[in-house]
Amino acid sequence: MTLQPIILNIPPNLSALAPIAGHDLVRLGGNNDGGYVIAKESIDSSNFLIAMGISADWSFEESFLAHRPGLQIQAYDHTISKRIFRRSIRHGVRRWLIGKESSGEILRRIGILTSYGKFFSKHAQHYCERVHNRIDSINDVTIQRIFQRTDSSHIFLKIDIEGSEYRIIDDLMGFANRIEGLAIEFHETDPYRSIFLESIKKLQNYFDIVHLHANNDGPIASDNLPETLEISFARKRTIGGDLEYRQNSLLQDLDQPNNPNKPQYQLIFNC
Repeated sequence: MTLQPIILNIPPNLSALAPIAGHDLVRLGGNNDGGYVIAKESIDSSNFLIAMGISADWSFEESFLAHRPGLQIQAYDHTISKRIFRRSIRHGVRRWLIGKESSGEILRRIGILTSYGKFFSKHAQHYCERVHNRIDSINDVTIQRIFQRTDSSHIFLKIDIEGSEYRIIDDLMGFANRIEGLAIEFHETDPYRSIFLESIKKLQNYFDIVHLHANNDGPIASDNLPETLEISFARKRTIGGDLEYRQNSLLQDLDQPNNPNKPQYQLIFNC
């Protein structure tokens, strides 16, 4: 049974978040959480993908590679590694032996390790590093260092780093001319409202919002803006005439709920 979306009317003071219409959009990644809707032009013009935050799901990176064979990929996540996945399997086996874990869960964990070993040995490079705006610990990496590791000027960025996205926006703007597009999950947009809006404003100096999807597993602020937003950007192009904006954020044929057991959030903009 398909759940009817929750309609959220977004006030005019937030109309800058409305996506620009007319872009050919594609969904990359797995079902529900982990997939992003981005502009096809960003895929076609990119030869390098930098993924910041992957956890145990690299389906977006796999889909991007399928669209762009030969794509170079670098991924950053300090919370995963072969060692960490192997430790998770051993922990699961111990729990299975005392009847607190299912054999299916053990097989799932083994599948993640196998998939990780296959993808990150052939197609991509994983750095067990935390993306940060400064070096606070031995496994921290800055935006400057990340961009030093490639000479590509046609980069797509996927960013899901649990609130640290706000720390790196200023540094990213220093490399805007090398970025074709971005998919960013913004967290806690209510308590960090001023920082969030300032980050959007900075990004819009170089990029257009082409899609916005609200994570339906997060709360909603008093002005109807969901607190977790997945926003896709494409490099600004020379477009004649006035821009047209989408009033309805939800694309039924592309968007999927992050939590399939809850209704989606449908944002209505007053443009």
